[in-house]
Amino acid sequence: MKKTPLKQSVEQPSPPSSAPPDLVSTKEWLTVRLDGRLTINEVETRRPELVDALTQSDRLMLDASGLDAVDVAGIQLLSALRTGATQAGKKFRWAVAPKGALYTILAAAGLCAATDEGPPNLSNDLFWCGEG
Repeated sequence: MKKTPLKQSVEQPSPPSSAPPDLVSTKEWLTVRLDGRLTINEVETRRPELVDALTQSDRLMLDASGLDAVDVAGIQLLSALRTGATQAGKKFRWAVAPKGALYTILAAAGLCAATDEGPPNLSNDLFWCGEG
């Protein structure tokens, strides 16, 4: 089994031009890019890397656009990471809205509607649709 290492970078988001200066954050986000697979075979090796990334920053941004395969175990790992961030008072968000393999499993799990006419977002949690 080939392990694809996490790629990390620190980015400072540019503020929206319409944002008042007192609401603009100058804190940096740690961006973690996930590539390859995040399935039951990989979650145990990826968990320590993701937890370590969360301990490095109060603001973690996850870029999952490079994932080729994701299963329920991968979703459980991401959900646990998000819960841990929330409990620690940290910010956790997507770099880009979930798409590809990740979006497919989220839609199949009922966490995000597959289309505008598709099933409802059963969790009522817009995070999984990339909106929270």
